[in-house]
Amino acid sequence: MILFAADDFAPDEPEGSAKSEYMSGKDWRWIIGIIVIVSIALWPVYRIFDDQRKDYVCKTNMGGIAKALQSYATGNDDRFPPLYEITPEGNVSVGSTKDGNSGALVWLSPLGDHLRESAEFSCPAAHADEHSDVLLFGSGFERVVPLTYGMYATMSALPTGDITKPDETVLIAETSNQGAQGSYDPVPNLNSEGPASDNGFCIGWDNSNFFFDKDTKTVTRLAFRGSAGGDFRGERVSGRHNQGINAVTVDGNLIRLAPSGAYVSHRPPYLEGLWETPATFQGVWGQ
Repeated sequence: MILFAADDFAPDEPEGSAKSEYMSGKDWRWIIGIIVIVSIALWPVYRIFDDQRKDYVCKTNMGGIAKALQSYATGNDDRFPPLYEITPEGNVSVGSTKDGNSGALVWLSPLGDHLRESAEFSCPAAHADEHSDVLLFGSGFERVVPLTYGMYATMSALPTGDITKPDETVLIAETSNQGAQGSYDPVPNLNSEGPASDNGFCIGWDNSNFFFDKDTKTVTRLAFRGSAGGDFRGERVSGRHNQGINAVTVDGNLIRLAPSGAYVSHRPPYLEGLWETPATFQGVWGQ
């Protein structure tokens, strides 16, 4: 039986000169330094993967919402839900849950039975101040959820067949609430009376929330940071995902919008392209 190896015993070596089996302070400094260097080197890689993850989650959210909108339309005379409910005073209606939480009654609200139980309605790349609080309800449940997606105002209770190019026309897109993060919201108040409510659920126009005309240049509330002045071609304008934002067309296609996508194209008395308006929704051209 071997009790110790020969190289473990050195009779000529001075007592106490054996190497310590413990790490010295200098060793720890080296290790910490290496960890810091590696972390700095890998940070851009982490950011890329994290951005891709957020983009994927956002697209998944929007895909689920788009399917729910189509399902809702199928059971409601092929019409999308109203943009939002209006009080007799002309304001955005607000509903409350049994535990006292309040949220706006908007196009998302009646989709509860058409959505997965695990559905989410806020992009993970959005800031907390960008979401609108809306009430979602279905069979036997109601809850207030944060929403960072808006419906194009034209689509309110619109027959799905009225859009001539459903594969190109935007139905919903990523939005910000009340000009958050420097987004463009020149007409923030949807209410006829009183202070402005949450409005990120509605994509309107730069000179009206309800009608467009010959002077309309862009749509509003898209989640482009740095666009507050209405210039979507500025160097400081950026989207939530690689300079762009996600959107879904009327027929359910996921597309990416660049900042320049906020500009409308005119074909009097209608709009065409990404922000097409149907013959049943004419602008106020004579005013």
